Amino acid sequence: FYAGMANAYCKEHNLPILEAQAAQVMGQVYFWKGDQEAARNLFENARKKLEKAKASPDLIAESFLELAYLERQTQNYNAALELALNIRKLYQGNDSLEKHPVIFSKVLALQGSIFEDLGSYDLAIEYFTESIDICKANKDTNGLSDMYSRIGNVRYLMGENDLALQTYEDALELERIKGNRMGEMMS
Repeated sequence: FYAGMANAYCKEHNLPILEAQAAQVMGQVYFWKGDQEAARNLFENARKKLEKAKASPDLIAESFLELAYLERQTQNYNAALELALNIRKLYQGNDSLEKHPVIFSKVLALQGSIFEDLGSYDLAIEYFTESIDICKANKDTNGLSDMYSRIGNVRYLMGENDLALQTYEDALELERIKGNRMGEMMS
């Protein structure tokens, strides 16, 4: 409701970037309510509006990621991987995706999750590990904890319980350091 009001306000006052961001929030709500088609339309419209407004590549990349998460969740893996590849195309020349660590880490995590879903566990671990390296370099403890948990899940699926436990413990230790009680419970 509030995202819809924000979207209408931004449309009325010609604030296309904020309008697109409000549409993305609405898309997330529809996605979690189970209306993937409405979510897909909102994400695609937000991306088009951001592109038309010549928003920063990071904002456009976030809209691609939202749509890619939806495609992964609906098991449309080829579309999700293609969207992840499209993000790389947003960054050109000296401004490569690698120079945008938060987005780059999210892309790697998405790709790793897709390969995990497909049972390509070694590839999943490779992508998650690369994301861990980026998170460490940028002191992103939230991303780091998430990647350790994801690697733990993959190790568990592979039957490597000792390695899974170790990575879960690494995630737990990070959550304790941050003082994140919810994260501790999850870990």
